[in-house]
Amino acid sequence: MTAMTAKTAMLRMARMAHPIRSLGPGLRVGLWLTGCARACPACISPELADRNAGDPVPVDLLRTKLAGLAPELSGLTVS
Repeated sequence: MTAMTAKTAMLRMARMAHPIRSLGPGLRVGLWLTGCARACPACISPELADRNAGDPVPVDLLRTKLAGLAPELSGLTVS
């Protein structure tokens, strides 16, 4: 029997801002990820389309960071 190596899930993050009020109700975290292939004609963030842009971040690390933010935050907006 061979051992399987777990692959770490990664996201590419351009930026994170908190606390913010402009991207939904209440105090929120704004998270901008990269790698969109939709190519919308009126895209407001074309610099985020490159899937090699941003910094690779393990999903588990991001989850831990988000959980440690101020408890008064009421939501997460992902773009």
